[in-house]
Amino acid sequence: MVDHVRTLKRGTLPQFGTAVEDPLVLRRIGAASSRLTASRALLYATADTVEHLDGADSAAVAATVDGFRTKVACVEASLAVASTVHELTGARSTSNKYRLDRFWRNARTFASHDPTDAKNVYVGMYETAGELPPLDSPGTRSPSSTETRPSDPSRRERPLTLLR
Repeated sequence: MVDHVRTLKRGTLPQFGTAVEDPLVLRRIGAASSRLTASRALLYATADTVEHLDGADSAAVAATVDGFRTKVACVEASLAVASTVHELTGARSTSNKYRLDRFWRNARTFASHDPTDAKNVYVGMYETAGELPPLDSPGTRSPSSTETRPSDPSRRERPLTLLR
């Protein structure tokens, strides 16, 4: 995105000259950089936490919550930055010459794969109650829960795993 913005010959308004002299463009690039840097730092911190898990249930729960937070932060950063690309470069961002629209499409696919609203609910539950709901895998439910639910495997919930 930054390389492309450097080539733009005009800013958002005539008084700014080129895009790299435009404070509105610079502010958006700065915000995008901050979002990406923060989400990347959270991703690395969460990966480090997972690598050093000691097997304690409380550590696993905390690592799971960190994974949920990381997923949300990365989704929000990727969508915001990918949208900023289009706002800064205009319609030319979708041309075959630049193909910048693929970044938005990839971010949207990443976001759609695993709902962030559910992740935020789990994080909220952890923050308010100090625990997560049971995150059972299919086929491991207690007998009482399978009596009230259909045993059709296609109707079972997918298991929640760390860092989807």
